[in-house]
Amino acid sequence: MDGIERIRNVAPDRRRPLPQHVKHALDYMRGNLGEKITLSTLASACSVPERTLLRQFERFAGNSPLAYLRRLRLNSARSELLRTDCRDKISDIAIRCGFSHLGRFAGDYHQLFRESPSATRQRVSRPCGQTWPRCGCTRARRIPQSLWRACHIGWRCAAAP
Repeated sequence: MDGIERIRNVAPDRRRPLPQHVKHALDYMRGNLGEKITLSTLASACSVPERTLLRQFERFAGNSPLAYLRRLRLNSARSELLRTDCRDKISDIAIRCGFSHLGRFAGDYHQLFRESPSATRQRVSRPCGQTWPRCGCTRARRIPQSLWRACHIGWRCAAAP
């Protein structure tokens, strides 16, 4: 099972208190999301041996520190892609979030969110139901095709505002 599939929540379990070095590692990851972070740099930033950090992360967060970091980066990229005012290129967003391999970013993003980064961008940039059948929103899937009417742009949803 891949690390992405194993992580369902970005935040660790709140019922158990986290060890101080795990908290420090989480703060370091959130503060340096775009930087290259390895297990050794993370361990040295937390002043704890790598093996201890790895074991405690597995115990309290449910996965390795680098898998957790990848999930944080993917969620950060998704939140930027979901912003309607953001016009940056997807590759710029991915690099800003710490991904150096764009193909791996796209594959991990698709595996986690079940859509490509460009599909997320298209869904946000168009209002619900603007094009048929490419609209990826759930509202457009619920509208029967008989309610759609043709216009000069293409197919538009008659139920859309």
